[in-house]
Amino acid sequence: MVVGLREIRRELDRVGPLLSSAHVEHTIHVLTLMRSAIAPNRSAVVAAAKHGGTRHSARKEHDYVNLPGTRGPDEYGSRMLSSMRRRTRPGDSPPEMEPHLRYPMYGNGLHLPVLPPAMPEILETVRCADLPENEGVFLVDWAGIRTRIAMLPWAPQELAGTTSTDLPIPTDGYRSEAEEYAGLTLSLTNEREDYFVIEAGSGWAPWTVGGIALARRAGKRARGIAVEADPIRASWAMQHAADNGITAELITGTPAHIAASIAERREHVEMLVVLAACWSTETTLRFPTLSDDDMGGAVLTDHDRTMDYRGAHFDHVDVPTVTLETLVGES
Repeated sequence: MVVGLREIRRELDRVGPLLSSAHVEHTIHVLTLMRSAIAPNRSAVVAAAKHGGTRHSARKEHDYVNLPGTRGPDEYGSRMLSSMRRRTRPGDSPPEMEPHLRYPMYGNGLHLPVLPPAMPEILETVRCADLPENEGVFLVDWAGIRTRIAMLPWAPQELAGTTSTDLPIPTDGYRSEAEEYAGLTLSLTNEREDYFVIEAGSGWAPWTVGGIALARRAGKRARGIAVEADPIRASWAMQHAADNGITAELITGTPAHIAASIAERREHVEMLVVLAACWSTETTLRFPTLSDDDMGGAVLTDHDRTMDYRGAHFDHVDVPTVTLETLVGES
């Protein structure tokens, strides 16, 4: 489903009251922004937002997202892989575009499925040939991403100090499914020199760090923004970036200060960690004080409430917000 940023905002405003105000920031799961190499003369930006399991695609007001045409869902992964292979040969031009089919799914969104048979070949394209050391503390995955397991108290601690060459099919065993890794992998499938990823409600920023690391390995100029309202988890994001050799900067302050800081151009900083909640306007909301093993926190708009969307009662603190428009900026 291709919509503009205004439509995304309207959708958040519409769905928010139905889910409860606490749910909106939490349900903006991963915003992956990429420039489409399939239409190299257009500066396409894709934002994948998640609302109760429904994924949407967003574009700049003047841009479009183009994907290879398919005659059925089984062809999507193979067509994308085919275009990936074509672009590995110097001098190749992007494939001719065809209108692509849209497949309805539960909720109010549309998506193009990548079915299980296509997963292995897609994920193999980002396999790391020279895996880093696990140093007794990291889980090193097939793509060469290091995760400090002790930092994540809810993760199986026996994974610390291990190296896995297995593809994350059907899951990686502790946090994410193959479809999510495939989405990240396909976002790298373009000929552009720049790569930009945004993760809202990022926790320790696994997708921001993964996107930057893999894009950089592919020879792209990579940068990303991880938005996290909880200071403990924001510190995890900074640590995860450092563990993977990514230069990161923590952005804090009022909504106006955060917006101004994000707009600044930084030559040597690959990743911004923004201590804020993603919201439709610049304001101040309430966020619960969580234990480090609780990954379900979400904002409240009612400053007099203490009960969250799960029915649990927490102390809350004020948190600034940052908007989607500010995060996208002039990308």
